[in-house]
Amino acid sequence: MTRRWLALVAVGVVVLAACSSDNKKSATSAASSSGGGAQTVPVGVDAKVTGTPVAFTTYFPNDATLHAGDTIDFKETFTGEPHTVTFGTLVDQGLAKLDPNAQDEPAELKKIPDVFPQGPGDATQVSAQPCFLATGDPPASDACSKDQQKQPEFDGTQTYYNSGFLADGDHFKVTLAKTIKPGTYNYFCVIHRGGMTGKITIVAADAKAQTADEVKKAGDTAVADAVTKIKPIIDAIKAGTLPPFIPAAAPGSVIAGGGSQDQPGTIPTLFGPDKANVKVGDTVTWTVVGPHTISFGASEALSTYIAKAPDGAVHLTADSFKPAGGAGQPQGPPGGGGAASGPPGPPTPIDGASFDGTGLHNSGLILSFPPNLFSYSVKFTKAGTFDYKCLIHPDMKGTVNVT
Repeated sequence: MTRRWLALVAVGVVVLAACSSDNKKSATSAASSSGGGAQTVPVGVDAKVTGTPVAFTTYFPNDATLHAGDTIDFKETFTGEPHTVTFGTLVDQGLAKLDPNAQDEPAELKKIPDVFPQGPGDATQVSAQPCFLATGDPPASDACSKDQQKQPEFDGTQTYYNSGFLADGDHFKVTLAKTIKPGTYNYFCVIHRGGMTGKITIVAADAKAQTADEVKKAGDTAVADAVTKIKPIIDAIKAGTLPPFIPAAAPGSVIAGGGSQDQPGTIPTLFGPDKANVKVGDTVTWTVVGPHTISFGASEALSTYIAKAPDGAVHLTADSFKPAGGAGQPQGPPGGGGAASGPPGPPTPIDGASFDGTGLHNSGLILSFPPNLFSYSVKFTKAGTFDYKCLIHPDMKGTVNVT
């Protein structure tokens, strides 16, 4: 999975709730905000919103003002987009130099590998598993030692302070050491890189910080705002359109995924329309936007493309990303459009051959980003009702009815 797409993408379970009116809790929060005591503040990693098919490459909230001694409780909600929470001086220095328009990352960030290898292979364990280094750079690929996987308090001076891959429901609690100096400390996801970042600002003990209630409210508000902004895109995809790439719906045409320049951290995770009706011998063509698969007859094992083993190692299911029954995405960028900064051109076609309704038929992982997209086409040779899904995003499903 490429950094470019994942940096555009998003979903975890976030329940929007009003601030607590419990007097004791409010008193504790108020005391903490003025330096009277430590508190634990919640931060969501991704989010899931009932009725809205999206994933997020966002922390909710991605900015908090706290005191030394406070604890940040990062909670993962897995929507198919894998995440980490990674602090450290390498992150601080690298993000300060990051140019979003550059083809390469600053040297400091390049020292922190992605969980996903650049080619075939398993997960990169130094990023996939927890690791906490007081000094020095992380190993190139191997997991950190057991001692280095023991989490200390975060004092702001560690070079690499990494949660590892967070499975659904995982909590990563970061206690801010009493010795941490006032200032701003950045964190990011090692998979989504500069497209998924956050920061905490530490203020002096006698300065006002946010309460746990205030941090939670900020996160809930950010989720609600993102959903409101992406709704027109979701509605268009459901209708089978995605301007300017697909301005009008067409028979046998389906949108797979989507996105918005105004909401780069919000990823639509739906097929639109989710039901295609064709005749025997007809072809269905999916225009892909994002990192998705179009997969018929896939087993549950293929749907679990990333998982933690009992020993703590993280493994990838390579077959989830491999094409079956037809061609997969060709190497190199799509050729249907102009330059990366130019206007959109027609999608570059991928020939998915034919499907008779039996066995596995999988597009493999298609990485397709504006302005130059890929499309994937399959000819249906037998009548029937055929369900399919994206193996990356578990709630992204569709049906082809062939008569």
